[in-house]
This record gives sequence, C-alpha cells and structure tokens, in this order.
Amino acid sequence: MKLRNLIIVFILTLSEPLISAQSFKEQYEQFKNNAKNSYSSFRDECNQRYIKFLAEAWDWYEGKAPIPMPKDESPVPPKPYIGENDKPHIDTKPIEIDPVDNNPQPKPIEPIKEIPTPDEDYFTLKFYG
Repeated sequence: MKLRNLIIVFILTLSEPLISAQSFKEQYEQFKNNAKNSYSSFRDECNQRYIKFLAEAWDWYEGKAPIPMPKDESPVPPKPYIGENDKPHIDTKPIEIDPVDNNPQPKPIEPIKEIPTPDEDYFTLKFYG
C-alpha cells in the first residue's frame, strides 16, 4: 500500500510539467507582453507627472516688456568698400641689392696641425655565457 501511494505521488510529480497548459513559448510571450505593458504604463505615468510639473513651473513667471537697447552717441562711421579695382597700385620696379664683399679670408700665420686623439669610445667587456 505504501509503495503504491509512493509511486502514484512520484508519477503525479513528474507528470505535472507535462500537463501544464502553457508551453515555454507561450509563457515567454505572456512575460514579454506583461513587461511591455508595465513599461508603457510607467512611461505614461512619468510623462503625465512631467506635464503637470511644467504646467506648475511656469505659473509664477510674469512676462515683462524688453529693456530698450541703449543708443550710441558716437557711432563708428562706415568705411567705404574697397573692391578689386580700387586696390592701391603695387610698385613692381626691381629692388637694387648691394653686392656681397668677396674678399678672401686671411690665412693663419702658423700651419694648423691635426692632433690625433685616442679612441675614447673603446672599452672591453668580458662575457661568460
């Protein structure tokens, strides 16, 4: 008797997902629709609150006439337009250049001797590898 009841409970437990009325796709579609509906209702509520806020925010504002622009007692006189034909004439005569002095440089009194210098970049390196 106990074994029979245990088997019946076991079979009912395993068969419950198979008997369910909705498939996984239907459950997903229902979840997706619920999420869309909750999001759209949330957006609508936020928009209504924002509209109410804007309506109340401008109630205190009073419109006034603009301040007149100050008049300048000493306006800058207009400059005449200088077109391409009215540009000043450019003088194109050649410029005279003084020639460079080509005197030879003086020669040294004593000859310059070249002094050899030891190679200072040379060094030894012992490497054991």
